Amino acid sequence: MTGKENTFLEIVVGFSLEQFEQLEKELSKEELKKRLTECMEGYLNTLKLNFGFEPVGFTFHFDEGVLDDETGILKRNVHAHAIAYNYDFQKKVAPVS
Repeated sequence: MTGKENTFLEIVVGFSLEQFEQLEKELSKEELKKRLTECMEGYLNTLKLNFGFEPVGFTFHFDEGVLDDETGILKRNVHAHAIAYNYDFQKKVAPVS
C-alpha cells in the first residue's frame, strides 16, 4: 500500500420497504435478521470473488427514514452499510486506485 489509495470502501445496500415489511409479517425478528445476514454475507463474498475487495463487516439500519409531513408517519429507509478493504490479498493489489 502506498498511502495514496482509498483503503476502505463503504457500500450502502438498500432493501425494498414493501418486501421487507412483508417479511416482517412472515418471519420472526431473529429469522429475518438471520436471512438478511446470509444475503449480505453472500453479497460481500461475491464482491470479493469478482473484484478482490476484502469484506470487513456490515450493519443493518432498520429504523431510519423520513417523516411524512402530512401524516407524521415514519417512512423507513431500510438498508445496510457494508465496509470492504480495498485490497486483494491474493493478487496483492488495490482494485480501486
